[in-house]
Amino acid sequence: MSLVEKWIKEIKEIFKAKEKKREEINKEILKNLYEEEIKLLKEFCKNNNKQVYIRSSNIFIPIACQEALKYLESKLEELKKS
Repeated sequence: MSLVEKWIKEIKEIFKAKEKKREEINKEILKNLYEEEIKLLKEFCKNNNKQVYIRSSNIFIPIACQEALKYLESKLEELKKS
């Protein structure tokens, strides 16, 4: 293996390691966002046990507070498992 091939291999490994680290950081940020949103939604549902609106493709859809909470908690669990 030539010196240039070794450098290319090392550079590819560095980029792979950086991409993996970036994915880990993004996962942690998303986890923190879900946790914060769950906390806020629990507080909101305590005071107003009606509906919240979720956004889907620029359409706001009404959903029961508890259903929204279950959805967010399931997404957080999926994230923690992966």
